[in-house]
Amino acid sequence: MRMIRPGETKPVVVQFEPHAQQIFEERVILYSDHTMVSVLLKGIGVRPEVKIDPEDGLINFGNIMLGESTEKTFTIQNVSSFPVSFKLEKLVDGVTNKSKQLPFTLVPAEQTIPANETTTVKIVFTPDQSNDHFFEVLLIDIPNQINAKRVYLRGQCYNRQMGIREYTPFEWRPLDELKKRYEEPLALLDHSSQKEGGRRRIVLEYLRDEDALKIQDYPHLQEQNRVRKILVGNCKLEDVKMEKNGNYEFNAGVSKHLI
Repeated sequence: MRMIRPGETKPVVVQFEPHAQQIFEERVILYSDHTMVSVLLKGIGVRPEVKIDPEDGLINFGNIMLGESTEKTFTIQNVSSFPVSFKLEKLVDGVTNKSKQLPFTLVPAEQTIPANETTTVKIVFTPDQSNDHFFEVLLIDIPNQINAKRVYLRGQCYNRQMGIREYTPFEWRPLDELKKRYEEPLALLDHSSQKEGGRRRIVLEYLRDEDALKIQDYPHLQEQNRVRKILVGNCKLEDVKMEKNGNYEFNAGVSKHLI
């Protein structure tokens, strides 16, 4: 028993930690030597929920020329009946800039969204080297959210207006697979120092049939025992007056048979 002197008051601290989205009620009874009083405690367990646009979370910046930048936006809508605070947390990324500037700049990277309101996040893509593997997977970090939302950013940078790369569909993949994809040797090799008449040479490597049959999740990888795809792109420039149509030509090189 705790002592309370005549005319004295003492606070009682009650901690509410719900384990589900529902209404909780509990009656607390306080006893003394001669009396008994009760207090009804009531609380509602809630979990924050947000929606994003684009709904699939895929944001493709496409091709950009070295020395330029481009920006896109996505929205986060708070569909909860109370304010929600979020923070954009990077889970995995591809290549990074050589300078201290990040390839993807997020504005804002964290914020509190009032109930039933929407905020817009601006993303500026500013690469400082020519590479096909600029990407980031971001978690919209909200404590106790119902369904965790993620955003997948991707872009390519070329030192000329025309660019060529191996074709890979822009789709969600496991984070471990994204890490391995960047760390593994590229199937499409850029032999910058080997040129014939100013034309870029490309070497394509095909999978063995037995290796292709082991791939179940991604059909585009399974077909690489017979079909390989490359993508030729033309960068959109900040100064539209500098844009021009691009021309390209494919010439078969030397073929080798390896056993």
